[in-house]
Amino acid sequence: MGRVTQAAASARYLQRTLERIADALEKLAAQNEATPLETVDVKQAAMLLHTTPRAVYVRHQRGQMPTPLPGRKLVWRKSDLLRGA
Repeated sequence: MGRVTQAAASARYLQRTLERIADALEKLAAQNEATPLETVDVKQAAMLLHTTPRAVYVRHQRGQMPTPLPGRKLVWRKSDLLRGA
């Protein structure tokens, strides 16, 4: 009988833990929706990194910049540039 009680207690603990994780994920998702994604283009990246637009292109070509967002223009998340700077 002790094993059944222990298994039930473990199941309740696991359920409470999963509920807490789900709540935390919901809060994170709400924060991400509330915070707009700040992006910067080459000129803004150059200003942010205290360099020239040409140097940004060169750094990108050499793989020394974070991965840009998909699309035709070179655009980065501002947070990625600040983290890598």
